[in-house]
Amino acid sequence: MTLPSIQSPEDGQRSRRIRRTLFVTINVGILAIVALGALWVIREISSDKFMGGRLTTDTWSRDLPSQEERIRFLRRYLKFRTRVLDCEFHIVYHDNGFAPSDWAISAAVRVAPADVPPWLQDAVPASGESAFNYRAVVPARWDVKSAPEFLSRGTTQLVVFRPEGVVSIFVYTR
Repeated sequence: MTLPSIQSPEDGQRSRRIRRTLFVTINVGILAIVALGALWVIREISSDKFMGGRLTTDTWSRDLPSQEERIRFLRRYLKFRTRVLDCEFHIVYHDNGFAPSDWAISAAVRVAPADVPPWLQDAVPASGESAFNYRAVVPARWDVKSAPEFLSRGTTQLVVFRPEGVVSIFVYTR
């Protein structure tokens, strides 16, 4: 048995308006969520992580105008273990987007002599002279006169001048 409808024509129109408003509101909300998702994807694709981002470089420190800029630039590519007083470097870095990046970083940092040990953490003595040309990144103005000490840590080669607080670093991908 079906009960008779006690709905007036105005109630039916109001009900249709409410359903239409609800339908439009839900669809606008879904559209907004899809648009935000699309914007997020575009932002991610255009970020440094994808398509050879802003980390790709072939830069010599001599091309940067100040000591502060050289230190700030090197910090993007090399983990500083203590405060750096000065630095010189040549960085060749290829940000390969989705694939692993490739790099060869030759750098020399000048630190307080007491701050040298943290830079040598986990390093072991290397046999003979380093294959990397540390002389190309240690500037003459640092007046390095002590004998070099050769160490390695994985793919990182270190040439250290302890009395002057100079650590030369060569790190590369295989």
